[in-house]
Amino acid sequence: MNLRRPPRLRFRDIVVTIGLFALWLGIYAGTPTLGSPETTCGQPAALDKSVGQTSTNGNISPVPNVPTFPDLTVAKDGASVVADCPGGICTWDATSGSITSRARRYGVLSPDLSQIAQAGSAGKIDLVSLDTGNKLLTLAGHPQPEATDQISNITGLVYSPDGQTLASAASTDCGVKLWNTKTGELRGTFNTSTGTITDLEFSADGTRLALSGREVGAQVWDLRSHRRIAIAAESSTTFDGLAFSPDGHQVALIDSATPTKVNVYDANTFELKYTAPTSGSASSPIFDPTGNTLAYTMYPADRIVLWQPGSATALSLKAAHPARVAFSPDGQVLYSASSYLSTQPEQLLAWNTATGRLLRRFDLP
Repeated sequence: MNLRRPPRLRFRDIVVTIGLFALWLGIYAGTPTLGSPETTCGQPAALDKSVGQTSTNGNISPVPNVPTFPDLTVAKDGASVVADCPGGICTWDATSGSITSRARRYGVLSPDLSQIAQAGSAGKIDLVSLDTGNKLLTLAGHPQPEATDQISNITGLVYSPDGQTLASAASTDCGVKLWNTKTGELRGTFNTSTGTITDLEFSADGTRLALSGREVGAQVWDLRSHRRIAIAAESSTTFDGLAFSPDGHQVALIDSATPTKVNVYDANTFELKYTAPTSGSASSPIFDPTGNTLAYTMYPADRIVLWQPGSATALSLKAAHPARVAFSPDGQVLYSASSYLSTQPEQLLAWNTATGRLLRRFDLP
């Protein structure tokens, strides 16, 4: 499912610079270290976790005086929709559009919607019950120099499809850590040598992990062989948002250059296969369950695009401040969540993916 990372005003680039260079080696006794342990990280870029929220692809987004970009998830049975809302996480009935519950907490949702992962203090990660708010586990996370209660170095969190593994990334080291969500044990680490990872995504079968970010390019790792499968040739390019196709054979990436590009690559070679039509800054790519359609949002065009890779045309939907999109399990409905300011209402909408017709507006909290 799907921390995540948007102008878009590039909120992931709004960071508090810490005047300290850190070098952390991903070496832990009893756990495999993937890739080279020799890292050369840039200046740490920490985020204000006191107001931070998370997106579907695992990005931590600071939100002081700027719009939030809410997490958006559809239950596996399609009966409910869950998204960040003012003051917490709200659950809606997918059919009626009415709010069924509201939890006053934020975090990255697990696939079964039972818990959330939050950036804790000193680089630690807390797993918290969505219903009760009780802390279930605290993961060692990514040790943070000059830690405070208001600053977190965590830049990416995402659950595996079965919910048994959590992948995490931080600005203070150049790599990813994999955690057992039942025991809190570290399952493995791998290093990317440089840059800050802001996007993480598991393949649908949980055997691969794609990552991207600032000065790290885009990479795909095989979690069974502990080997990197592919890396984008433009390693200095900043990618902002990524998505696996359901079969794991393709990766959609947002190239943050101006104007932004929505590209679809072969996940084994990073050979460019398709480039989507865009008319503004794009974000939040996601494939439908069949893998035949890619959805993404555009700002400031205020558009949601449904595009079949390889096609020269696309279905464009008009929506105010679209931030996140998610498909129903059968792919017939697309849900969109808007960003919001104190002066602008949030919107949660449902669309017919075949016709682009607006099906319903969900109740606001």
